[in-house]
Amino acid sequence: MATLQDDKAPKFDLANVPLDIFLDIVRFLDVQHTLRLRRVCRSLAHLTQSHSVWAAMANQHVIQQLLPWPTWALPLSVVSTQTLEVLCVRAIRLLGWWDDVKVSRKSVPPSGCILRPENSVTWLSICLSRWLVVQLNGQVLEFWDLENTLETCPSPRASFDGVDGIINGGRIFHDSPENCTLVISTRSDLAYALELRLSGPGIPASSAHVRLVRSWTGYSELLDATSDLWAFARTCTKQTATILHCLSGRSVNLVGTEDDELVGLFRITLFGHIAKKLLRKQRNLPGAIQIGHQDIAVARSHSLDIYSMESVMSVLNNGVSAATTGAVRPFQSLAYPSAWTGSGLTFVPNRPPWLRSKAPREDDIYLTLTEDEIGYSVALVAHKETERGAGEPSYGFERPYYLFGPEDPWIAALSWGDSARRAVSVIGEATYVLLCGISIPSNGDPLDDQWDNMDRIVARWRIPHGEKDFTRFLAFDEPTGRSVVAMASGHIWIADPTIHPVGSVAPFNPASLIYPDPAWPLTRSSPWLRRTETRVLDEDYQEISPWTSAVDEFFTDKNRPNSFGGATWFVNEVLHIRGTAEVFQFTVPFLTEYAVTELIRLDERVLIIGRDYGMGIHEAWLLTAGSTVESVKAHLHAGGTIGQLSKIKLAVDDWKEIKHGGGRRLGPIWQLHINVWSVLKLPMPILSLRDYLSKSDMIFGPFS
Repeated sequence: MATLQDDKAPKFDLANVPLDIFLDIVRFLDVQHTLRLRRVCRSLAHLTQSHSVWAAMANQHVIQQLLPWPTWALPLSVVSTQTLEVLCVRAIRLLGWWDDVKVSRKSVPPSGCILRPENSVTWLSICLSRWLVVQLNGQVLEFWDLENTLETCPSPRASFDGVDGIINGGRIFHDSPENCTLVISTRSDLAYALELRLSGPGIPASSAHVRLVRSWTGYSELLDATSDLWAFARTCTKQTATILHCLSGRSVNLVGTEDDELVGLFRITLFGHIAKKLLRKQRNLPGAIQIGHQDIAVARSHSLDIYSMESVMSVLNNGVSAATTGAVRPFQSLAYPSAWTGSGLTFVPNRPPWLRSKAPREDDIYLTLTEDEIGYSVALVAHKETERGAGEPSYGFERPYYLFGPEDPWIAALSWGDSARRAVSVIGEATYVLLCGISIPSNGDPLDDQWDNMDRIVARWRIPHGEKDFTRFLAFDEPTGRSVVAMASGHIWIADPTIHPVGSVAPFNPASLIYPDPAWPLTRSSPWLRRTETRVLDEDYQEISPWTSAVDEFFTDKNRPNSFGGATWFVNEVLHIRGTAEVFQFTVPFLTEYAVTELIRLDERVLIIGRDYGMGIHEAWLLTAGSTVESVKAHLHAGGTIGQLSKIKLAVDDWKEIKHGGGRRLGPIWQLHINVWSVLKLPMPILSLRDYLSKSDMIFGPFS
């Protein structure tokens, strides 16, 4: 009679099952349990290190869950097993650390620091989620390995000394997970393509290899690049969006919908003191460009212009020489909702997880911007409503997505991830500098409405001695959560959520004056001085007037072409308009240390700048063609106001202006308010300074 002990029941050995069956079992495990399974025995350790396992992990637990995943790590079949594992583990760790908006963490120090010479860092970027590319002194490129601690690798893995000029634009496209091309442009109107051979995350680092592939002269401010087409905001001769075919040297201008190179045609009919707008506002200067498969999108301050790739390639292919330049107009121009004026324009290359429609749609265009009036970071989605085969394609905007805001008035830099699920910003106040991690909800919040406070900050890193320093550059890699902030002192701070913060940091005492921007070497260590008189005798009008042209008496070096914070700096860096500018008229500073309104000459054009440094408010207008310095002076002398002049509002890059304020360490408006009234020995008014200035039509003038 058989007994229970006599039964020879087959034993199940998980370590010896076929790989396809093992994969079916593993798909019921998450990343953490798969790592625990590895510790059971050698056979299971070998199985859990197979490429198929980690490709399945990445697809099931990261990509299908709409977590950030780098585009260079696609398709999964060509990515190494080590790289897949590192990216998967980081993605799962960040899910609980970064995306939990209910958790409010205390500020901590960064996790590492690279020290370079003072005033030397002129550009930086993160490549392959692992390599930090730093430009020094407008020339040398250094490649730092972020996976190795600075103690074991205190120097860059490679360097390249063939770049001429400060980089003002860069893009990376990938041929394989370890081979990519870095395309950069410089302020010297030069563009370069560098071939990079770098180890991916998780792979033992070897020496980085850098090789110059090609270069072109006459192009600046690179905004996007593919293997064949490079997109620039300007050339050495025109302030027009330009597509360069990098193999042939032919180019095509992406002109705006209007004729004026700066703003387009704009007309106003005057009825007494009331200006009625007859044509929509249009500013032709590009803020961002995205090269798609079928279309090219150009984001401008008031509209999104869409160009047919077929039309662009037709012009490029019909060129007879490398010097051939054609022009293409958009087949559609979408004005932003509610006549918004946008700054900080950024295209989102990957499909965001917070979209209302969860069904994948091809050819949609995702754009983020800061709306100048409401101060919120907003996302716009342009959806293709008709297919190319059914006739002319047509795009339409969905309802806006309110991502976060209103923005802190002291945000000096903002960097979005490639899926716009996460972002980082730098807040530089007078007493501290914070690097903040921002999380955008991907479910449960439709992002349809704006609230009074949607800062969405989930992490804060306090930059050591940031109050004595100046923020230069910010880089962010969304899939790994790494952020890098370069300061003017030469400190490059690294914030990595998976690494413990650094300990105590030696006090920072600058050996010399910190230059906020080496391209503008004339830098004042303190704000411009203010004259003690409350009114002046204007030399043009020979009578008491709130306007004056005594620029040098109030603002020494204001009109010097290389002055940081000067007129040319403001026009070039804040308005992104090329040319030499000078202030020729401004309102007399009475309650503040700064002119409330400035009139600026830019070649034959006239700009109007409204300033409130304390509140971080800056507005700009361009007078219509035909308005001259003489005609504006005559208009004001006759008792006219700014509001009666024909003009169009321009987008202001507030981050550049806030950086300027941070470099001069201006205090908040209430401090300035108290100081001014105490110096004048006047009773404190009930009205705020901003209210007073807005109510004073004599000084500020109506701008509507």
